[in-house]
Amino acid sequence: MTLEVEIPDPYVLPEDVPFDNLTRYDICIGCERKGYCNDEKTSRRLKLNEVKGPYLVKSFSKLLKKIEVVDLTRLYGTRHFFNELDCDGFLHLKHLSISSSGEMQYIMNTTTMEMERIDPPPSAFPLLKEFNLKFLNKLESVWHGPIPMGCFANLRVLRMEFCDCLKCILWLPTPTTQEKESVLIVLFPELRRLDLTHLPNLIDFYFTRIIGGSQEPSIIPFFNHQCCAVAVPRLEFLSLRLMDNVRTMWHNQYPIDLCCELKKLKLWRCGNLQTLFPSNFLEGLQSLQILEIDECPSLKEIFEIDCINVVPPRKELLLYGQNMKSMGNKDPQGCLAFQNLKSLKVDKCPSLKYLFPISVVKGLLQLEVLEISDCGVEEIVAANESGFEAVLPIFLFLKLTSLKLSQLWQLKRLYQEMYNLGCPLLTKLVVYKCDNVELLFQENSLQGEADKQPLFLIDKDTFPSMEELELELKGPMEIWRPGQFARELLGKLRVLEIKECHDISVAIPSSKLQALHNLKQLTLRSCNSMEKVIQMEGFVQGETVLLPVPQLTTMYLEDLPMLTHLSGFGLGPVLQNLRSLHVSKCENLMNLISPSMAKRLVQLKKFSITACSMVKELVWDEGSETDDGICLSTTKLEIRPQLEQYLVNLESFSSASNTFKFPSLEEMEVKKLPRLTNLYKNIRTGLGQNLQKLRILKVSGCENLEILLAMSMAKTLGQLKELTVEECDKVKEIIVENEGGDHQSTDDDDKLIIFHQISDTKTTSVKKSEKLLFSKIQL
Repeated sequence: MTLEVEIPDPYVLPEDVPFDNLTRYDICIGCERKGYCNDEKTSRRLKLNEVKGPYLVKSFSKLLKKIEVVDLTRLYGTRHFFNELDCDGFLHLKHLSISSSGEMQYIMNTTTMEMERIDPPPSAFPLLKEFNLKFLNKLESVWHGPIPMGCFANLRVLRMEFCDCLKCILWLPTPTTQEKESVLIVLFPELRRLDLTHLPNLIDFYFTRIIGGSQEPSIIPFFNHQCCAVAVPRLEFLSLRLMDNVRTMWHNQYPIDLCCELKKLKLWRCGNLQTLFPSNFLEGLQSLQILEIDECPSLKEIFEIDCINVVPPRKELLLYGQNMKSMGNKDPQGCLAFQNLKSLKVDKCPSLKYLFPISVVKGLLQLEVLEISDCGVEEIVAANESGFEAVLPIFLFLKLTSLKLSQLWQLKRLYQEMYNLGCPLLTKLVVYKCDNVELLFQENSLQGEADKQPLFLIDKDTFPSMEELELELKGPMEIWRPGQFARELLGKLRVLEIKECHDISVAIPSSKLQALHNLKQLTLRSCNSMEKVIQMEGFVQGETVLLPVPQLTTMYLEDLPMLTHLSGFGLGPVLQNLRSLHVSKCENLMNLISPSMAKRLVQLKKFSITACSMVKELVWDEGSETDDGICLSTTKLEIRPQLEQYLVNLESFSSASNTFKFPSLEEMEVKKLPRLTNLYKNIRTGLGQNLQKLRILKVSGCENLEILLAMSMAKTLGQLKELTVEECDKVKEIIVENEGGDHQSTDDDDKLIIFHQISDTKTTSVKKSEKLLFSKIQL
């Protein structure tokens, strides 16, 4: 028989319900099934909320004998779970969760009030795999007294959270002389995961107490050298969170083979933790893959080094919020080795003055990710105590792909002396708010000529694969020294982002163009002194490009108050492959692009200009009398403000004599242009003849706009799907019958406009008393 039921009220169930013949059941009483054990192999489950222990025994005693999953919340009237609900030792139980049961003192108690021994049951919890205890405010220990053989023999996961009175996990009597000979009994042979959270009185994994006495345990390591009886030889994951009471983790005599399978150790806000790994214990950490230490301010050193080979984590080391000054207290013979480390992240360690001693950095051959942020680091690599290297050091990071240096206010250099650096696989470099840096890059060959100390000494083998470079440096910093840059130095760089570099007037000087010949995306933001985007002197003669230059496809220009124009000498060849151009908050920008440059922008797909209050026209008139046609491939055109910053001076798309065509334009948005009066005249007649693909047209906040579209323009809008006109108080006509007023057709069919695709039209704040010409439109 199988039963699956949810009963909101536990007390509507009669006490004499016949559960004897149930072989499969999933019963939830006083709660919902969600958040339940997801072990699909279990077929006998019971989840109860707000029940009393005696009621549980009376109603479910038969089920408890063969139960596999028990989840109890707010169990009242029960101090000793096992003793009061004893069902032959819970021989079939696999998952046990108990939470918010304020009277629970022990899960099992095998001693009397006078601390005398009681013969333990022959077996208890032999199949239990997962054990969760949470919000048990009076729980003092899980097990109190002698423990039978085979108890917890299959336990894989133990989680204990917010049990304020818990002093230890196991409280055992002091063994007799005869028992000491067999003390190497392993109680948790299969435990793989141990999670401990906010247990403020927990001082030890286990401790003994003299029977009949009142001796309290002294402060000892969480895993002390006496606890080999409760060793966890297969523990893989250990997590301690909010454990201010723990001062040290392992005793220096703890057998190293009893934690030899530990793979991940996570410590979070253990405020009084002072030591982590004793020197003799490090040899047993051969399986450690990930070490995360987060906000443990009393921990000064991670590794106690005593001239033995130290093997730190093999994959990942994360340090956050530490007051440590170095990774280890000393390394006299280069014993500390990170040869297997793949990821290192250090954050908010204000006392950390350097990351690695020189003996360590030479062995980081497997490191793939290095991130350092908000630390007191002055240099990444510290010299040895003598301060002299007989041979020029070579720092090889053969597998490093990402390097991020962030908010290192004291950082000046990688290393104080000459060196060679090799990062053959590095693809991304981020230097963010390291405002003490004076010079970012310096060629090794020019080291003697430098008057500023560079962060990186580079040559052709330093960053041969770097594709992305992100910079944000507010101090008096130079990115590169004046003079030619060898083409091989940054030859694969595709993305360059420069933010808040206030002392830089030219983003890319002409001397660096050849080295950046593969650059595709350029982003400039909040650079107060930026006057010129790219300097082309010496690279272009007439229309001929003398040397390889970048072929940009995307450019973002934002908050550049000193930038007055984008066009410049010879800039056309750099922008001829430009597909996306975004300009925003450049308050002194007056001239965006010239007609000669516009002719080059044949690939431009997206064009956006926002919050540039001085711009009068997008394509300015450079004085040419020719009426050359200019065809742009733009698919999206945005002319709008940002927040409340209007484009107050923009009057037209262009006053030049050229005719502009947009055969690929699909979406156009014009917003808050207070000086705009006539959309089609200001964007020129030629535009209307080439809008066959326009699907979306939005015009809003143009308070002086009177006429939106000419008849000749509207007739080409066969693909238009959405038309929006909002907050344009002076609009008299959406479509005017003729563009110049000199000729007026007498054929009504010539005025017929058919929009087959349009699905949405919206007009608001448009004067209804004026003439709105929709009479000849078929939707």
